[in-house]
Formats: sequence, structure tokens, C-alpha cells
Amino acid sequence: MHKLQAFIPAGLTIMLQVSYGNSHNSQSSELFAGKDMVAVEELGSEQFRVTCQDGVKEIRSLSQITNNDVCLDSGFVARAKGPAFYVSENGEDQNCYIPKDTIVRLDGDSVGKRLNDLHVKTRLASYANLRPRCLLKEGLLIAEQFDFGITDGTQITWGIDLDQDPTQPERQPIAFVDWTSDEGDYIGGGLPKVLSTANGEVTVNVRDKNLITLNFDGDDYYNLEFKAPDGEDLTVGSYEGATRYPFQDNDVPGISISGAGRGCNRIEGSFVIEEIIFSEDDSLEKLNLQFIQNCEGSEPALRGSVYYDAKPDGNQAILAGQQGDWISGDAFRLFTPEDATFSSRQINGERGVSFSLRNLMSDNRGSNYRFEFVAPEGEELTPGAYLSATRYPFQSPIRPGMSIGGSGRGCNTLTGDFRVHNISWDNENVLKELSVDFVQYCSNGQSAAYGAIRYVAE
Repeated sequence: MHKLQAFIPAGLTIMLQVSYGNSHNSQSSELFAGKDMVAVEELGSEQFRVTCQDGVKEIRSLSQITNNDVCLDSGFVARAKGPAFYVSENGEDQNCYIPKDTIVRLDGDSVGKRLNDLHVKTRLASYANLRPRCLLKEGLLIAEQFDFGITDGTQITWGIDLDQDPTQPERQPIAFVDWTSDEGDYIGGGLPKVLSTANGEVTVNVRDKNLITLNFDGDDYYNLEFKAPDGEDLTVGSYEGATRYPFQDNDVPGISISGAGRGCNRIEGSFVIEEIIFSEDDSLEKLNLQFIQNCEGSEPALRGSVYYDAKPDGNQAILAGQQGDWISGDAFRLFTPEDATFSSRQINGERGVSFSLRNLMSDNRGSNYRFEFVAPEGEELTPGAYLSATRYPFQSPIRPGMSIGGSGRGCNTLTGDFRVHNISWDNENVLKELSVDFVQYCSNGQSAAYGAIRYVAE
């Protein structure tokens, strides 16, 4: 066997001559480097190892390479989290050892079928660092030792759920708690506050459709609980005369909002549910609720709202704000493709994204808004939390930048936080997906603009 290893700049064409066995016959062919193919190595038995731009190594025949059937634009991949085996379906000796951190590309249009908690049935299209004699047959991968992802040939997005449609990324929940606090209110300390996944983690629990608990873990820990009278489901309507949960009488609603080391011994309050939807398994899908809580019988109150959407439907952008916020004008706006057009572009290369919308409906606050998010200098904008951001493009190189504005309004200076759940671009730098939550304060003010974007290109 003539061993060949070549590193090929994308887009170039080379001549490849291969000899097999003891034969003096040789085969010459033009080898077209696919746009994401960076190297090729001959393995023998008419097989070649192709290295793609995204780090995936494929085993391809000469005809596949010359037909440019390599490093396809998209495909599903698996990464070995520990030494593992690919087990051939017939159980013979073609089982393939897969070293740790190996990335393999899967065949077909689906990532595989889960057979049980430990195994998934799939077909290997290619592999890295495996014995060339491993047959590419349908078989079993040990799923608990693999991460599954999808690649566009440039980057890989990990965390594909086998029980979801990998072509439709799982929608991230939207959760906001927005409150104002009267001077003298013990829980809020007289200051407004926004609790969001932009600046912390929000978890929601339901008990028998009778009790909803929201927990926020960020700069501090907060807990909000709302309960219907015993034996009743929480539903749309007003719950007056609520007292401190879990010490309320059976026939009255319960409420308790506490956190940052502060709680009430005695509570008088109420809450109004404008929208509530439970799924078939009784988990919470949507909630729109307003509340008032008074501690210890005092007059100063904590007033606020809760907005929760477990699975945002379709493309949407939310811009909301507290009283006194300059950008939002103390309004809650939900934009969808029915009433707005969305556009986007990269800013600072892969460091940032600018997402714009033009409102098609009448709006006395104007019609155009822009949302910009940028990673610190030298970093790519990837999923994660970006705290203590300042105004883009004037932020310090070591800080993230952001800017939310529009309709002739913007911030001279600002501080804020944002969290990117998902972001991806195609090979032409067109936005494919964006999921981000944000909180922004203009000019060091106490009132915030906040919101979320959930977008997947069609």
C-alpha cells in the first residue's frame, strides 16, 4: 500500500495516484477538496480518512472523494465521552473501539433511535482513529457515553436530545418576574427588581395544579409561591384575601414571596391570573399573573407580575420594562412575524449579533427596535451568561457589550446582563438561530428594560 497524507487548502484540486497490492497498475484521479475538507490520508483497502474543517474525520472511498461527497454541509455527530465501542448489528468481530473525545459523523437524516436508556441504534457514516476494517454497518452506540450534536461543516452544536427533532432546536423557556417595592416594604427594600434567566436560573414546580412555585438563583435566591384553596385548581381569575403559604386556612388562597434572607411572618395579599395553561402531565406551560403582598399587616406593598412560557411558539421578540424605563416606556410588547419583520447581521465578526425588528402595526411609541449583543474582545459569542455588560460599541475590551433601543430612543450609558441560550450561523454568516434573554438599565437607573428573543430561520 502506498501511504499518502496530504493537507489541502479548501477549494484546491490535486492529482492523487494510488497503487493497490502488488499490481503495477495505478489509478489517477482528480481529488477535489470540499469546501470544508482540510486533509486526506490513505488507509488502504480503497479507503481514505478525510479531515473536515469542523474536526470530524470521515472514512470515504476514492469515488466519494472525487465526487466531493465529503464534509457535507450538515450532519449529525457523536462525541465519545469515554472509551467506548461501536457494536455491529451482526455481533461479529467488526466491533469498533472508539477512543475518548473522538468525534464521529452519523449517517442519514436522523441521529438514531433510542432502544433503551443505554443504547441507541444508528449507522456510522465515518469515524476517526478507528481500525479501517471496521464495517460501517447499522449497530449500537452506548448513548450514555456519547454527546450528540449537529454540524454545519463549520461548527458543531452539542446537546441534541434524541427524543426531540434535532432539526428543530428545543425552545428555551421564557421567565420574568418584575416587581416594584414601596418604601418600607421589607422584601423588596423599596427598590424595583427583575428576575430573569438573563441574570440567574429560574425553575418552576407545580403540585396537583393547586400550587405553583418559582425559584430564582442569581445574585440572591428568591422564592415565589401561589396556591389555590384546597381541592381547587389554579385557573384564570382573582384570588383575594390570600395569606401566608403554607399556613393559610384550607378555604383561602396562599401566597409567599421571599428571598435574599428576608421573609414575612404574616402576609396579606392577592393575585390575579390572566392566563394559565397546564400540559397533559400537569406541568406548567404558560402563566401570566399579577400579585400584591403586604408583610406584617403594614401598608407598604410589594407589587409585581410573573410571565412564564415553557415552550415559546414560533419566532418572537419580547420587549418589556418597568415604570420609568426610557426604552420600553413601561409597556409589554410581544412581536411575532405577523406584526413585525425580523432581520439580523453579524457585528465584530463572530463576537456579536445585531437583531432588528420593524413593527408593522400602528404604535404610538414608534416602529423599529434593535437588540445588540457582543462578547468581550477575543471571544466568540457562544451560549452562556454575559454579566455586567455596558453600552456597545463603547464597552471595555474585557467586558461584554449590549444595546437595546429604537423608535428614536437609546441609552447614553447603560449596564445590563444577557444570556445566550443558542446561537448559530450558516456558512454565509446568515443567522440560523438565536435564543437570548436580557435586562438593561439606562444611565445607571433603577428601572429596567427586559425581554427575550426566540428565533429560528425558516
